[in-house]
Amino acid sequence: MRHPLLPTPGIPWQDFWLSHYDCDTPSLIPYPRVPLSTLLEAAAERFPDHAGCTLYGRATSYAELRRQSRSLSRSLQKLGVGPGRCVGMLLPNIPEYLVAMQATWLASATVLQLSPLMVAEEIQHWLETTGCHVVIALDLLAPNVVGAIGHGPLEHVVLTSLVERLAIWKGLFYRIERVRRGGALWLRDRGATHLFETLLHEEPLEHPVPVDPAQDVAVLAPTGGTTASPKAVELTHRNLLANAMQLRLWCGGEDGTGGILGALPFFHAYGLSVSLLTSLAGASTIHLYPRFEKKGVLGVIEKQKPTFVPAVPAMLLEWTLT
Repeated sequence: MRHPLLPTPGIPWQDFWLSHYDCDTPSLIPYPRVPLSTLLEAAAERFPDHAGCTLYGRATSYAELRRQSRSLSRSLQKLGVGPGRCVGMLLPNIPEYLVAMQATWLASATVLQLSPLMVAEEIQHWLETTGCHVVIALDLLAPNVVGAIGHGPLEHVVLTSLVERLAIWKGLFYRIERVRRGGALWLRDRGATHLFETLLHEEPLEHPVPVDPAQDVAVLAPTGGTTASPKAVELTHRNLLANAMQLRLWCGGEDGTGGILGALPFFHAYGLSVSLLTSLAGASTIHLYPRFEKKGVLGVIEKQKPTFVPAVPAMLLEWTLT
């Protein structure tokens, strides 16, 4: 007996594949020739008061994400960010990641994804390889990047922190860990280092810098180098916009409703496309969690009740065994 998921001889594989789509899932969709920044801009225009993201139960509206992104984009342009330049992201899944990516795209620059698991030498390599002169980093990770200032292309480091978002006792441990790592030494505006909050005080950008969606690179994603030396994958605005629109229509539902768990790291293609960009494409809420912790992530799921939970087998196995 033929397995129901095996194609029938003589029937084009496309027809067999499409026969398994839900009735409301289109087989063809048009892809607009627009930059990736259009996703958040459109969501803020249509649903300004809807929560774009949450972190530790605190929501940030789409209108606020747009305002912060436009202000940061103008500040970044004053630091030399623009077409042909890269902005490094050394951040966990926090609202600043959304704002920083959007601000970079509004300036027609490229996001360089840096993993918080990278050591200083790895970060230095990617900064030199890409000519990246600005990095936006979490204060706890600052020691891995500030040492590169003046020893290559890096000229500016923009720092943000989680300490104000944490409960008092967690904030205390956070501060202790920051001192232990030496990150507290950099938490002030001085020449090459800048505070994220300070850059948000700039007048918002009125018009984004023009982008060629088919040619301009939105994201440089370093590979793990499992079988060879690590390489950087170039993803254009059109690449990622197509992914986001496909996933959005596959998920179904109405725009401006539902939520997606944002526990998978955004510096990874899975977390970026399936969690972050799909959420923006549907103007839904992405429920952020900076670092995977079983109890914490399960708490987010229980409290926020996201519609979709992108996960990996290791996460599901750990939850199953709980």
